[in-house]
Amino acid sequence: AGDQAVEVGMVHEVLAPGVEDAVVLFGIAAARFPGGYHWTRDYICTLLRSAPDRPLPSGVRMPAIGAVLCYSAALGFLFYRLSVCAPTRAHKKVLQIAGIASVVYSSFTMTPMHDLVVTISFVSFLIAAAAVMHCLYLRRAHSLLLFGGLSLGAQGAAAVLYYGGNFGTALSVAQKIALALCTGWLLWTHASLIPVETQRPSKA
Repeated sequence: AGDQAVEVGMVHEVLAPGVEDAVVLFGIAAARFPGGYHWTRDYICTLLRSAPDRPLPSGVRMPAIGAVLCYSAALGFLFYRLSVCAPTRAHKKVLQIAGIASVVYSSFTMTPMHDLVVTISFVSFLIAAAAVMHCLYLRRAHSLLLFGGLSLGAQGAAAVLYYGGNFGTALSVAQKIALALCTGWLLWTHASLIPVETQRPSKA
C-alpha cells in the first residue's frame, strides 16, 4: 500500500501537472500572439519560432517554450513509467530509449534544427508507440488498442500532410487533433496499466 501511494503521488506531482501546465502555458502564449492566434490556420511551432519578417515577442515565445518543456518532461516520465510494467526486457528498453528520445528531441523544436528534430522525434515516437500497442495486444486491452490505432492514424495523417508539403488549414487542424488524441491515449494507457502493477503484492 505504501509503494502504491508513492507511485500515485509521483504521477500527481509530475505527470498530470506537467500536461496541465503545458496546456495553460500554450494558452497564454496563444492569447499574447500579435494579431491573434488562429487555431485552424496557425501551427504549434508558430508560437515557438519567429518568422523572418515578424519576430516573436518574448512574452509569446517564452510561455510556448515552457509549454514544450513541461509536456516533454511529463511524457518522458510517462514512457519511463510504462517501461516499468513492460512484459519483456525488449519492450522495456524500447519504451525507455525510443519513448524518452522522442520527447527529448521534441523539446528542441524551437531551435533552427526544427525539421531534423521533428523527424527524429516522430520516428522515435512511432517505435515507442508500436511497443505500447504490442504491450496492449498482449494484455488484450482492446479499447486501448482501438484508441491507439485511431490516435496513430491521426498522427500518420498529419505526417503525410507535413512531409507532403501540404501546409495550411488541414495540417494545422490535423497536428492539433493528433497531439490531443495521442496524449489522451498515452494518459489512459498509463492510468489503466500502472495501477495493475502497483497493486500486486511485493515478493518477499
